[in-house]
Amino acid sequence: MKNLSKTYDPKSFEDRIYEILKKMDVEKVWINPDCGLKTRGNAETWPSLENLVAAAKAVRAKLAK
Repeated sequence: MKNLSKTYDPKSFEDRIYEILKKMDVEKVWINPDCGLKTRGNAETWPSLENLVAAAKAVRAKLAK
């Protein structure tokens, strides 16, 4: 994913998290927004953050099984 002026859906974030987990130990991964959010307005920022949180929760739930 590139830092574009776009709101990503939770599935896109989940896919990216799983790509990261293929390369890193789950205990060392922290999901945080990138610094590009400061260049966006509220209309993009809040949905992006909500989708990022939803994706992180979904991945945690799947890993807990």
